[in-house]
Amino acid sequence: MLKEEYRNLKTRNFPVEYYTEKEINWKISFPKAGALVTDNAAENNPYKHVHLLIEKAVSKSMQ
Repeated sequence: MLKEEYRNLKTRNFPVEYYTEKEINWKISFPKAGALVTDNAAENNPYKHVHLLIEKAVSKSMQ
């Protein structure tokens, strides 16, 4: 699911990086299998976020 979220963000031009377990162990002091890293991790663009949610819902045949 994390890689899918990464692809979704990347295709919508969000500044995001995917860290592998090896990169996390090297850069961060706690173990994880993977992580998404953004320049503005504490911020969210509500307009883009809502439109992403709508797009996903429509793709699942939600009306």
